[in-house]
This record gives sequence, structure tokens and C-alpha cells, in this order.
Amino acid sequence: MSYADAVKQGLLKPIPAYAYYENLSQWSSGIREYSVFENSWVALREVTVGYKVPGKYLSKLKINTLSLNLTGRNIAYLYKTAKDGVNPEGHF
Repeated sequence: MSYADAVKQGLLKPIPAYAYYENLSQWSSGIREYSVFENSWVALREVTVGYKVPGKYLSKLKINTLSLNLTGRNIAYLYKTAKDGVNPEGHF
């Protein structure tokens, strides 16, 4: 039975469109097909570039070793199937 038929028979009261679409994505209304979608992804998690300073430059500063590192985390999604604007891992 369609929604329109149920309203005509008096089984349901009609609701405004804004309420229908608001309830469509609420957890309290249950899980619906509208809320379920493919969610696969490939992410570039971490890139680290390091440089070990040669000892000849450090001896004057009385330092034994010195390493410089640059690290980037959660850089980009290389592939994702989630809808536009939706973070595949559920973060807002």
C-alpha cells in the first residue's frame, strides 16, 4: 500500500514535507534505505620525511646526533565511495 492510499483510507494522517524529510534521516525513525550507502575508502594516513644532520656540523655545537623529521597525518582520501560531504570514517 502506498502512503497516499493509506492517507485516503484514514490509516495515516498526512504530514508536511519538511517533517517527512527531517524524519527520513533520524536514528529514532529506524534504519532506512535512504541512510544506507556504500562506504569504502583508501586513505593516505601518514608520510614522514627525515634528515640526519652530518656529524661534522654538530661537533661545533657539542651535539652528538640531530635528526629533523616532518610528519603529515590523515593527509587525503585516495579513493572513497561515500556521498559528497560525508566523511567515510564518520567524523564531522
